[in-house]
Amino acid sequence: MARHRPVCIQCCIEMKPEKNDVLVVDHRMLTSEEPEPEKQLLCEAWSADLWQCPKCGNSIVQGFGQKSLAYTEEGIKQEIEIYKSMGSPVISNYEYRGGG
Repeated sequence: MARHRPVCIQCCIEMKPEKNDVLVVDHRMLTSEEPEPEKQLLCEAWSADLWQCPKCGNSIVQGFGQKSLAYTEEGIKQEIEIYKSMGSPVISNYEYRGGG
């Protein structure tokens, strides 16, 4: 089944694939403040695709793998090193899951 390409809502045109197989690292923040290393936990690492608008340059990540690549801090750090050594982008996703 064919999927529709993402559309830039600012420019109203289809985005183009910029890079396949980028690493997205989910962080769980311990506070709702700005991300600081001591206030975040590495949670999971995912392979995904980077898309970009050819007109304005806005980017999104989509097309995540069905399973995460790693979910332990050691495993995530290994994936980060692997992707960096290949020259692939490593994208951080900060998520606050606190109460109130």
